[in-house]
Amino acid sequence: MYRAAVVVGIALVALAGVAIAAGGGGSKPVTLCVQKGSGKVLLGAKGKCGKRTKKVVVGKRGPAGAKGERGVTGKVGPPGKSFEPTQPAAHEVAETVGDCSANPGTFCGTPDATGTWSPGLDFVSYRKDAAGWVRLAGNASASGSGAASQYDNAHGAIFFLPPGYRPSDGIHRFYIPQTTCHNPGSISYVDVLPNGAVKPRFDGGCVDLANVVFYP
Repeated sequence: MYRAAVVVGIALVALAGVAIAAGGGGSKPVTLCVQKGSGKVLLGAKGKCGKRTKKVVVGKRGPAGAKGERGVTGKVGPPGKSFEPTQPAAHEVAETVGDCSANPGTFCGTPDATGTWSPGLDFVSYRKDAAGWVRLAGNASASGSGAASQYDNAHGAIFFLPPGYRPSDGIHRFYIPQTTCHNPGSISYVDVLPNGAVKPRFDGGCVDLANVVFYP
């Protein structure tokens, strides 16, 4: 009797393992039917057993156990790289080639240098930053009466910004202290016009453009 029970137990374990594997890893309970007398084990059809058999259900999921203890905190990883946003390249204002209003990005004046704008201590440039703001840099020096004699004169502009860099909401005015420019004059302000003209109101000297920042 004891030996028969052991054989039945082993058969149950073996068959249960096969049945659970076939059923998808034990996600569903499996019904086994043990014949009385012979101890033969059969799979129950649709969870039911016939007469003269004993029903045994295996693979039934029990209640969830208690939550385990928190694991050991892992090691601190190496520091990451600092975020460095990519800034678009600056466009350097080129020397005078003729009508500056028709040649954006070139200094205004006359090519023969009788009256023109040119770089001062620093090259004059313009760019858009990553957020879309237009930023001017450097300082421009005026030479000759043709460069900056009159604010209202077309050549009173230092240069013209190209489309896409021009104000779309009127004139932008910037009051700029001349502290880093050589041969400082009595500059009162610099205007950036919707047509792209960068025009200073001043009396000789040069113009520092580092503070000219606006959203087009």
